[in-house]
Amino acid sequence: MDGGSLADVLHAAQLTGSGPLSEMVLGKLAARVLAGLNYLHRERHQVHRDMKPGNILLNSRGEVKISDFGLSAELDSTKEMCATFIGTHAYMSPERLGGKPYSFASDIWSLGITLVECALGHFPYAAYTGNNYFVLLSQILNDPAPKLPETFSQQFRDFILLCLCKEPEQRPSAEQLLKHEFIRMYDDALRPFDMAGFVRTVTEMRLGSGCMAAPQQPMSTS
Repeated sequence: MDGGSLADVLHAAQLTGSGPLSEMVLGKLAARVLAGLNYLHRERHQVHRDMKPGNILLNSRGEVKISDFGLSAELDSTKEMCATFIGTHAYMSPERLGGKPYSFASDIWSLGITLVECALGHFPYAAYTGNNYFVLLSQILNDPAPKLPETFSQQFRDFILLCLCKEPEQRPSAEQLLKHEFIRMYDDALRPFDMAGFVRTVTEMRLGSGCMAAPQQPMSTS
C-alpha cells in the first residue's frame, strides 16, 4: 500500500505540526474499516486482535485496508470467545487486559481507541507516553473510558462512547456501527470526499518530513 499506514499519517502530522485528522476524514476512514471488520467477523468468523493505526493502510487510489492478520483468531461460531493474550497492549480492550474471554467486541474497542488517538493527535491514556506498562494497564482497566471533547459533533462523541463501553456485551457490532449516524452523516453520497487526493497530500507531507517508510502489504478482507 503506497500511502503507508494511519500510524505514518499521525507521525507525519506530529513532525510537521499539521494537527489531528479532521472529523470528516475519520468518518470516511471509520466506515471503510468497519466494512472490513464486518466482513472479517461475519464471513470469516475471525477476531483481528491487533487493530491499531499501524495496521490500517492507505493507497493512492483512496482505498483503506486492514493489514496484519497474523494475530487473527478464527472462531467456530460468532459466539465463541478467544482465551489468548496476544497483540499490542495499548489498544487492547479491558476484557483482554484483564485476562477474560473476548470476541469481536474487542476489535471494536481497539477501533475506538484508534479513532480517539487520531482525533486528538495523541494517545488518550497519559501513561502511554511514559512507556510505563503497569500504569497503562491500570488506567485502561480502572479509569473511565476516553471521551471526545465537545468540540466534536455529538454524533462522533456518541459513536466513540459506544465503541468504548467497558462492558463488551454493550458494544455494538461492526454491522450495527455502520448504521450509526456518525457514519451516515459522512456517507460518500451525502458528502463526497477525494480520499485519493487526501492520500496523495499525506504522502507529500510524509516525504517532506522525511518519515517515508517502505510500503506495507495488506491481507485484503474483500
